[in-house]
Amino acid sequence: IDVIGKKCSDVIKHLDSSGQNLCKEFCPSKKCLGSLEKIDNFESQTLTKKGVWIPISLNISPLVNEKGKVIGTVHSFRDIVKEQEIEALKNEFISTVSHELRTPLTSIRGYIDVILSGHTGRINKTQKEFLEIINKSSSRLIHLVNDLLDISKMESGKLSFEKENINLPEVISEAELTVKNLFVKKNVNYEKNVKRDFFILGDKKRLIDLFVNLLGNAAKYSPQNSTVKVIFKENEENIEVIIKDQGPGIPESEHERIFKKFYRSKNVSPEVGGTGLGLAICKTIIDYHNGKIWVQSKPGEGSDFHLILPLFKA
Repeated sequence: IDVIGKKCSDVIKHLDSSGQNLCKEFCPSKKCLGSLEKIDNFESQTLTKKGVWIPISLNISPLVNEKGKVIGTVHSFRDIVKEQEIEALKNEFISTVSHELRTPLTSIRGYIDVILSGHTGRINKTQKEFLEIINKSSSRLIHLVNDLLDISKMESGKLSFEKENINLPEVISEAELTVKNLFVKKNVNYEKNVKRDFFILGDKKRLIDLFVNLLGNAAKYSPQNSTVKVIFKENEENIEVIIKDQGPGIPESEHERIFKKFYRSKNVSPEVGGTGLGLAICKTIIDYHNGKIWVQSKPGEGSDFHLILPLFKA
């Protein structure tokens, strides 16, 4: 009875992981009404009657009357305090195991490099072939361990982020150099529409990692002779970067889940390598910069990854 006739924003107070009010921008209810698609397991914080903020998982479905007209939405809330406590313990375990793995893996990689260089004596063709396979496999494993350590530190707040005035197009240009060979190998074209500098306050190294992940994914999932585009849009407060690919696309039901650890879209061929950590790391980096990241995509129509970052104001 207390809530009848009131606006949703007057009754429910929502904050996302960066503390932004979801009722003003990126409202999940409006997104559900706009797409007429269910939203599953949307995590946010809500204010209880006792004035305490608690983490919740939110499911939203469009409400349709007998004539097929949409008349509202149905919300279901789930308290996930205990789940987050378990997640914190799991992250601590992953961090500990990753630390223990990195030392022997680095040693293995180092000794293989020494053997391949010929410093320990001649090796035959078959031995060289096997050692190169071991070398590549250990490199992938080291990369996975480093990703696990990074995301564990980010989520626990143990990884420091530098804050400096940086030129965003320069950051993206540095990321392009890292993934250039992947574009050449896949024969994927690349276009960028930036015509001037945009400055933001952030961590240059982490933002380069962010764009290496996103551009690398765009090249990896795009078919040959297709084009990846990077588009810039600005207003007085923010800069929006859109990375458009012509890959297999992502179903609407997975748009939120792809930013979770270890989740990979079911629309992606299993032959395409990946750990399911890249987008989770991107999401964490964006959150640290008080930004937003989301995807617009449909199966067979490619994917558009949108990023919004606050512009630097002196």
